[in-house]
Amino acid sequence: MNPANVPKARPIEDCWGNLKAKVYEGDWKAINLKQLENKICTCLSNMDPKVVQNDVKTVRSRLDIIRRHVVQYLK
Repeated sequence: MNPANVPKARPIEDCWGNLKAKVYEGDWKAINLKQLENKICTCLSNMDPKVVQNDVKTVRSRLDIIRRHVVQYLK
């Protein structure tokens, strides 16, 4: 069970959110597409793999929480 409309169940959503926060940190704005691409690559290179691993490790507990809420909703 990993519903498409439940972004909290997918660790990739957290990864994208973390990347976006790093890219636009300090209200940064790209002047052109190449500058944005370079900034994204730099931020990806500097991303701590342990943060991503932790997001993946929490999937099972996230799904358990979602299942409990679905069961409560259906009762």
